[in-house]
Amino acid sequence: MTITESDAPGFEDINLGGQVDYFGTDVRDKFIFPDGKTFIEFKKLMEGERKRYMDSTNREVAINRQTNDMKMRMSAGSDRWKLLELAITDWNLVTKDPQSGNMLPVPYNPGNLQKWLEVADPALVDDLEKAIRRMNPWLIGELTQEDIDKARQDLDEQERLLHEREAGKSN
Repeated sequence: MTITESDAPGFEDINLGGQVDYFGTDVRDKFIFPDGKTFIEFKKLMEGERKRYMDSTNREVAINRQTNDMKMRMSAGSDRWKLLELAITDWNLVTKDPQSGNMLPVPYNPGNLQKWLEVADPALVDDLEKAIRRMNPWLIGELTQEDIDKARQDLDEQERLLHEREAGKSN
């Protein structure tokens, strides 16, 4: 964005050396699949995308004044997919052509993203989501204690399985 003297009276008196452009940055990273070749590119979400994510994952709360019961609609799966839709920018996924058996590139677009999410390995999507959350630390605030406890249990289980596998190799 270029600011001219007519945009800001007194602009000519401001020394702009060393200043940084805070009108958004395009920070991207790649999630590399286990084959070492396939990847999904994702980005750090800017404030506008953060707003769209938060608006789309807003929870409706209903309170029964007589019983003080509260109901909240939860849709963790939809929240996760919305995050992926906003963050994913490109990929180099392929699929097998049923006729020829050859691997064909799948162009990245919202429709193909939805198709892939329907059939993707949940463990891969979990890892992709974690990478996106690491790049967007404000999302960590979206985690509940239950989410953190579950992640801790998952890691403990993975560690147990690793130790069993390693013990099997040494026998």
